Amino acid sequence: MLSRLVSEAAAYQRRLREAEQQRDALLAERDTLRSRLDAAVRADVEAIAAQRLHDATDLWASVELAEHDGGFAPDKVGEAVTALVKAKPHLARPGPQFDLGNRRPAQQLEPASMHDVLRGSRRT
Repeated sequence: MLSRLVSEAAAYQRRLREAEQQRDALLAERDTLRSRLDAAVRADVEAIAAQRLHDATDLWASVELAEHDGGFAPDKVGEAVTALVKAKPHLARPGPQFDLGNRRPAQQLEPASMHDVLRGSRRT
């Protein structure tokens, strides 16, 4: 009877060790997947922020964008970038700049009618 109880206890200990090993493997897999997801989310957020910031990583220093499920909402990224640029305009990426030199801006012309074209004149 005692030997049967000892062997039964040994079997339970084996099952416990196997279950712990499976648990550890699943936790390691979870951690790996979490880090891959975090890297992908970070890259997506920085891609959105890079459209309006010199350095997209500036966004991380000012706001927390993670949702409770680990993802992010693109509209929140846009709002956060807008707020950051408003608070710190020097972080904004400059818009396109054109060197016009001494040239004056072109006049806005109304479209010419066929009559004007035939007469050789244009309305301004």
